[in-house]
Amino acid sequence: MFKKSPALFLLIFIVVGILIADSFRIAISYFFISLILFVVASLFCYKSHRENLLVICIGLGLLSFVGLRFASLYYETGSNHISNFIDGKSTYIIYGKISDWPELKLERTELTVDVDSLEGSQINYVRGKVLLKINMPTTAFQRGDNLVFKGRIYAVEGERFSKEFNYNRFLRYKEINGVVFQTTPLHILHDKANRYSVIPFIDKLREAIKESFKRNLSPVSAALASGFLIGETRDIPPELYKRFKDSGTLHLLAVSGSNVILVLTFFSILINPFLLTKKKRSLILMAVVVIFSLLSYGDPSVVRAGIMAGLVLLAGVVERRYELKNIIAVAAFMILIYEPSQLFDLGFQLSFVIAWGLIVVVPKLNLLFKKYNLKKWFKYLLFPFLVSLTAQLFSIGLIGLYFKQIPLLSPIANLFIVPLVSVAVIGVLVLLVADFILPLLGLFVGSFLNLIIEFTVYVVNIFGSDKMPLISVHDWTIAGVCGLYVILFMIPFAIFSKSNRRKLLFVVLLFVNLIAAKHAIAAFESSNSLDLLCFNIPGGNISIVQPKNREVDIIVNSIQGKTYRIDEKIIIPKLKQWNIFKIDKLIVLNTDFSAIDDLLRIAKTYDVREMYITEKNEHSFLDQINNTDKDFLSTKLIILQKGTMPIGESGYLLQDDGFSVIFHGYKITFVDKISSVHLKTFSRGYKQILVLGSTWNISRNDFLVLKDLRYEKIICSKIAHSKSVLDKKDIVLSTDLIVDLNKVSEYIIKISY
Repeated sequence: MFKKSPALFLLIFIVVGILIADSFRIAISYFFISLILFVVASLFCYKSHRENLLVICIGLGLLSFVGLRFASLYYETGSNHISNFIDGKSTYIIYGKISDWPELKLERTELTVDVDSLEGSQINYVRGKVLLKINMPTTAFQRGDNLVFKGRIYAVEGERFSKEFNYNRFLRYKEINGVVFQTTPLHILHDKANRYSVIPFIDKLREAIKESFKRNLSPVSAALASGFLIGETRDIPPELYKRFKDSGTLHLLAVSGSNVILVLTFFSILINPFLLTKKKRSLILMAVVVIFSLLSYGDPSVVRAGIMAGLVLLAGVVERRYELKNIIAVAAFMILIYEPSQLFDLGFQLSFVIAWGLIVVVPKLNLLFKKYNLKKWFKYLLFPFLVSLTAQLFSIGLIGLYFKQIPLLSPIANLFIVPLVSVAVIGVLVLLVADFILPLLGLFVGSFLNLIIEFTVYVVNIFGSDKMPLISVHDWTIAGVCGLYVILFMIPFAIFSKSNRRKLLFVVLLFVNLIAAKHAIAAFESSNSLDLLCFNIPGGNISIVQPKNREVDIIVNSIQGKTYRIDEKIIIPKLKQWNIFKIDKLIVLNTDFSAIDDLLRIAKTYDVREMYITEKNEHSFLDQINNTDKDFLSTKLIILQKGTMPIGESGYLLQDDGFSVIFHGYKITFVDKISSVHLKTFSRGYKQILVLGSTWNISRNDFLVLKDLRYEKIICSKIAHSKSVLDKKDIVLSTDLIVDLNKVSEYIIKISY
């Protein structure tokens, strides 16, 4: 294997090294010692001409090196790292430099800042990055600018890889250890970077490209042109973006290898009349690849395709043969050595899995139809379909694992939409050249390009409509997806070999039996269980109600609006941490007017089916919807009425004593405020749990009643009490009974039947 595909062989060691470092968090000193040992062993094997052992020692040395690099970047960072100074309470003056391109979102700007020092009671020289979130969109900042700002740094808890997207882990793998919030850019001291370096040039070129689109195309076409060419999707209407996603063609809005091929083909034709030597031509095209990669924000798929294209061009210059398997392995090798966390990035995974699938499978399929290769119907119809089908099959595992749904007609949609987008990309490049030569010529080209893009949108709307079938998959595992890819890679080899077909049949049967066993075990286990996760928010708390194998419901006990966005700062990160991406019911028991917009954004973000509100909040919600969110139509707004809403065999119950979850002998009651008189009205026929939405002012009578009723647990946002209460010998504040969410970040109740 090493002689045929040396880069692939060594890449396996690198991947294993990253997985070992991420899974076991081995100390950096062990990786360093093993690296030295394997370097010495490699030198010894080289001198003694032991080639096979030399290759293994080199591989193990790379494993140690990448493990050492992963450890030093992500978890064993040293005493001067910024993570040692983050507590969420201390206020610092923060000095740093913007280390990545600013990310402009609809109502905020996010900047990745490489911090060099923190000023508190003293100045600390540190290393590490923070994410600066400004509560308004602004183009005042660019990569390389120096900043000084003041604020609290909130920690980002690191987590290991899992099948679900985890925002905290995502930030940690970007070397971001803290988040700082700013209400306005006016509070930030700003020293602009050198305007004559590469990054400002790229920023100006990107803005010039987008301005050209805006001058010559309609607003929607201009937004899509930016998406097709450089992956800039900010201005694409949300509904159209959703159509691309539902049709299985969202990848067309992320710059990929096909874009690199189209750009290189266009520029190759453009420089053809100049009769350049092969070496000069290759150097110009390599420069185009570098500039294009920077224009598209260094997207993993573009970097991969750029490295591959660069290596192919370089092989042509030095007149060396190359093999695509080694080229793609070298691209992955270089990316992972530089940034090991890319292994856990969905874009990286999709890019390389699809590329490997196309390289391995398509030539085999081509052999299967060898006698038809010269036929026009094969070249222009069947072959593109086979390429599209292969790409979709090799993306289906990761898409199902991460997004929980698979568009059934995706291969057919891609067969129609991919060629249209390819034509649009060529048209976009022609438009840019025409606009550069003569603005009037740009308008002329833009009028035709508008028609192409509008027709593309029409086709996307057909395949992305709500009537198109989608398969929901919620229980896919990493092991299952790996098994699926093993089968997919075996299929082309089984076409021409009887022994390989037997091996494939064995693997398929084993895979199917393992899945059947997994479902049998899951069915055997009790499905009658419920998890309740409670955590604090301003003015109250939230409870996530998660019955096993059912959709999640959210109960907002009480909430008060703040100057910052509560949904973005507190609620959404917590939901992502718990791998919650869809909410069925959002039940709001109490809110003030200023927090309603936070709740409406939650409903839209998580595609809430039903939102329940109380009568006293009805008019406030309707006013907010009519004034600021008239498109709030997908979520059904329901007024809470006394009675029962079923969840399986149990249900929700609204009575005079509060709102309750009834579940197999348990009654979990949610109230905003409480008194000892109120406590006595609760039902005695259940094991009772009480969740209080606001600060609980403890009284002696409350404790006496609680002792009498024998509550399982009391959960409250904050306990307020006087010293005289604590002086009583018969009053003991015990976490066995009472949980103060002000002192713990979250509390989980697990109920099984």
